[in-house]
Amino acid sequence: GRIARERYFVGTAQGKLLAVDLKDGRLAWSYDCGDKIVSPPTVDSEWVIVSGAKGKVHCLSTDGAFKWSSELTDTIQPETDGVIFRNHFFIGTKKGVILAIDVWTGRPVWQFTTVGYSEKEPRGVLANGIVSKGRFFLGCEDHFFYCFTLD
Repeated sequence: GRIARERYFVGTAQGKLLAVDLKDGRLAWSYDCGDKIVSPPTVDSEWVIVSGAKGKVHCLSTDGAFKWSSELTDTIQPETDGVIFRNHFFIGTKKGVILAIDVWTGRPVWQFTTVGYSEKEPRGVLANGIVSKGRFFLGCEDHFFYCFTLD
């Protein structure tokens, strides 16, 4: 799980996204994603984004208000979460596609297919990635390190 705004956010194998109040330990809210959650939620000061095992991404506010859900063309590696930066959610898929999704609408802004996608057995994204100095860095299972300028 992840901590933000005095809450602990965690997904369950039963498909629930939970927000637990850290002050009293009570459940602040829950949301049924309808699919097993295999990765920790990505959380910032406003957004909680989580992906299900079948490739659907859900976005809620940290207060529990539903924002959007979006079907991806592929699934996300278990234990891999994304990065939120400047109103975009960045994440990679099992087949090696790196996505930038608008956090306000859930629509893809751009995508990049890694070299590993064209291999006999597609090689995916196994890392969370990081943003530094206006660039998104991500290492992939195809043994390449990718850098995208975000400015």
